[in-house]
Amino acid sequence: MKSSVFRQALTGWARPEEESNPEHFRCYRRFTTAVGIALLHSDNESTCVRPSNYLACDLIIDLDRSSSEHLSLLREVTKSTREVLKATNLEEGYPFFTFASMILAQIAKDWTSAEAAATQLILDEKSVRANESLNWMIKDDRFLLGLSNYDQLHSDWISFAHDLINPTAHEDTQLVIDTFKIMEKTSQESQ
Repeated sequence: MKSSVFRQALTGWARPEEESNPEHFRCYRRFTTAVGIALLHSDNESTCVRPSNYLACDLIIDLDRSSSEHLSLLREVTKSTREVLKATNLEEGYPFFTFASMILAQIAKDWTSAEAAATQLILDEKSVRANESLNWMIKDDRFLLGLSNYDQLHSDWISFAHDLINPTAHEDTQLVIDTFKIMEKTSQESQ
């Protein structure tokens, strides 16, 4: 197990587009991410594997957008992993999997599921902040991003949010989009 965790941590920091063979690297990281998620599903804490928001981010970054089968699989993985992490009452990062579900549903153009995930994301974020077992990890007031001290991939999450749309004028979807736009603007102004 230790070598799998070590490999996953090493591959997690690389940018596929900077590798000599980006697709080959993505395939390898898909494997290491799958191992990491399997470890979470086997009662390992994310701090011993890879922070949960990093694993969720890797799923989206390494998505094979040409494969509807891969997209469908990842949609199921994000939902089930959210449930596993939420059930432990130890993982403040489970809302990142809710957000990943929203993003993947939008990629699939499944607006009903994307809307449900947006509503669930707002509830999950609020739930973590209200949970005394989890809220001691809260770093700041930023929506979702403030839930974790593991913040090196926050720019990726903001980038994912930048691509969200709201074709049905769903209130919670728009709230999530607007909140991330504000965070993106604030981030750009502070640079």
